[in-house]
Amino acid sequence: MIRKNVEQAGKRETFRQATIKAWEEYESTGMHVTAEEADAWLEALENGNDVESPEGQVCATSSSSACGATLDTKTST
Repeated sequence: MIRKNVEQAGKRETFRQATIKAWEEYESTGMHVTAEEADAWLEALENGNDVESPEGQVCATSSSSACGATLDTKTST
């Protein structure tokens, strides 16, 4: 039981670190895909179509927070 909890905590931390890294990349580049683009891509994959991932786009402003984006990096227990 303890081993399983430790493994789950490790996986959560790995995921958290990957999220922070992705957020930092977004902060520096502004590159993103919209939810609609992601949904359409995932739906195509789900339907068996071999399609390329969406190209992405840069936020129209230099500040990602101006695009309505925020990230809470606090961990929950």
